[in-house]
Amino acid sequence: MLTQLRNQQYKTTLTGLLKFECVSLYGRIFLGHKAPIKQGSKNYLHLGCGNNLIASSPSGGGNYKPIHIINADFFSHLKFYKTYKTPKPQWQLDLRYPFKCDDDSFEGIFSEHVLEHFYVDDARRILQECFRVLKPRGCIRLSIPDASQCVRDYLKAKERVESAHLAAECVRLLTQEFLHLSVWDFERLAYELESVGFVEVRQCGFREGSDSNMLFDLESRSDESFYIEGKKP
Repeated sequence: MLTQLRNQQYKTTLTGLLKFECVSLYGRIFLGHKAPIKQGSKNYLHLGCGNNLIASSPSGGGNYKPIHIINADFFSHLKFYKTYKTPKPQWQLDLRYPFKCDDDSFEGIFSEHVLEHFYVDDARRILQECFRVLKPRGCIRLSIPDASQCVRDYLKAKERVESAHLAAECVRLLTQEFLHLSVWDFERLAYELESVGFVEVRQCGFREGSDSNMLFDLESRSDESFYIEGKKP
């Protein structure tokens, strides 16, 4: 629950949009490459990893295959002469375009707080690409800011005189801050997943799911998020 008003932190500008599109074009021409699938391993995709790169498990133990996690995000680390403090993802891409990846490549896909940064039609195409690159019976796990929780916070703030002025701020943070472009709740996202072809779509709890190799949910986002999974038939 909010305790104070905040100034707008993230603003869309013409300069920012032009820079973004230039980086996207440069990256797709010169840096775009196929997903670094590792043969002999169970490959998982961490889509929109940001600075939260997840380590692979090189030894599966016993008869189990090693777990190979591919951290993927937008093109970065473009200045070869600069030393970056943030880690570089193994696979760089623009999610608005088809993934450079073969069909049926991944055992699972995990993505946290990513889809809300895309318009709904772009988000739908991303889900279609996820469906394509997943292996049959592969699982997708998504963590998304919860519009239902936002509404509950709004109504709760409105109930008290001392917090009524903060109510609309709950909605602004979800819809206009952090460069968000779409809003989701479980039912809305479940509809899109099922429309793409996913089955057994269900809502999960924090770090609860059908594949223990994908329970990477950040605790700092648990209060504002809902978790949803689906499988490719």
